[in-house]
Amino acid sequence: MPTALWIVFGIFALAITLFVWGWFRAINASIKLKRQMDEAIAPVLAAVATSDPSSEQEILQFSENPATRNHLYEGLKKIGKQGLFPAEFRTLEKIAESDLVRWLMHPNELQSAPAEIICVRPVGVTEAGKSGSVYLFRFRVDPPHWASEHGWMAGVAGPYWDDDETNTAAGGTFSDLTPFDSMSEEQHVESLRAALARRGLVVPS
Repeated sequence: MPTALWIVFGIFALAITLFVWGWFRAINASIKLKRQMDEAIAPVLAAVATSDPSSEQEILQFSENPATRNHLYEGLKKIGKQGLFPAEFRTLEKIAESDLVRWLMHPNELQSAPAEIICVRPVGVTEAGKSGSVYLFRFRVDPPHWASEHGWMAGVAGPYWDDDETNTAAGGTFSDLTPFDSMSEEQHVESLRAALARRGLVVPS
């Protein structure tokens, strides 16, 4: 085989190897995060299972925290106790906030929950006759986190469809850690429009 073909073959094989390695690394990181979240809510679920009087306060505490909010709801749902979850933390905005925080906690992203997160506004989206919303947020981390130098950053969670009663974790949740003050709110929406278009979603003008 000519040398040039060997070089091309080697580059191709290396690219495949790196892709597979990255894929397995991301999967393992997701499994690790889920295990950590399961361990975090385990005492709450145990308290609920034994009708411990402390369970009500623990549910409220974990529901208030966006890092554990959605995971706790799913844990309660698995044991048929989702009715114990406070309704004020099951709105779309609160679900979206928790989805984004969970995404940011992934080892391939910020690796931790933000110190502060604020919902800027919902943005309507459509897809194949469906309508719904994504939520634009700004968030920040404290020093010495490496991303603290960015200040407030932009992120989105969604889409959440109007006719979907499950409101499970949304596949369009992401952030490229763009400093929020680097663009106006409308420019962030336009950037969001372009990013969602690449995923087949349309933000109405």
